[in-house]
Amino acid sequence: MVALSIAAFGFPVFWFDDRADPDVSQEALHRLKTQATIGYEIQPLFYQVTDAHMTGPTPDHVEGTVVWRTLFGVPIGQRYDLNVARWIGVWTLFLATELALCIVAFRRLVRDQ
Repeated sequence: MVALSIAAFGFPVFWFDDRADPDVSQEALHRLKTQATIGYEIQPLFYQVTDAHMTGPTPDHVEGTVVWRTLFGVPIGQRYDLNVARWIGVWTLFLATELALCIVAFRRLVRDQ
């Protein structure tokens, strides 16, 4: 159960890096990710910038594409194009698997006593 949770939450952090032009600062990438979340109730587990470029001299002037990812790095869409069914499906499958593992562990614990 622990290994599955670590993989679900840790995999996207270490596998999917932001891709942007060299002149784009970390602050500009952060602003781009923040702008991508405005107006949504569902928040992704991880954001990946797949394309970013500066359109002006300050970090406020950045444009790009932000991919929203959930457990295990599964993409759930981009701004204005979210696949809510995929988001619900991934979370449901993960929680059902965790619940099944808990039930198996509990039954083994009860049986051994």
